[in-house]
Amino acid sequence: MSWAGQFHYDIGNTRRAVASGNTPQFDPSRPTLLCLSHLRWSFVYQRPQHLMSRFARDFNLLFWEEPIACDEPEPWLQVRGEAGGLHVLVPRLPAGCEGEAAVQIQRQLLDGYLAELGVDDLVLWYYTPMSQSFSAHLHPRVIVYDCMDELSAFRGAPPELV
Repeated sequence: MSWAGQFHYDIGNTRRAVASGNTPQFDPSRPTLLCLSHLRWSFVYQRPQHLMSRFARDFNLLFWEEPIACDEPEPWLQVRGEAGGLHVLVPRLPAGCEGEAAVQIQRQLLDGYLAELGVDDLVLWYYTPMSQSFSAHLHPRVIVYDCMDELSAFRGAPPELV
């Protein structure tokens, strides 16, 4: 789950793409880059945002964030369009959903979205090794692990990172 804990607030999130004027685009003739990040796209403009904004010129760009708990009984995938046609994907999991159950739900949400788009040419870009638990079964053309932080050294880091 998110490290934001008690400081995370759910304001204006819906099951549909946010009406920001930026419709997520998908061109089946282009390869797809799936970035799995521990950072929120809209939090601070850092290395992931710099690189992915540039890659979005040549790839269908899917930016997968860590899950957020919701008060609903069923999980769902929040899809938001950002400038440049990026798809920001946020798994919304029922409160208390953790461990293997959370892994399986994220895998199902990811597989479902990739199937819906018809993705068959995939590049995986990891910013967090935690995402491997639900994405290791994919068969990308290339895998990149961009280690920009020593995540296991952060206060409150999940024990799986150590």
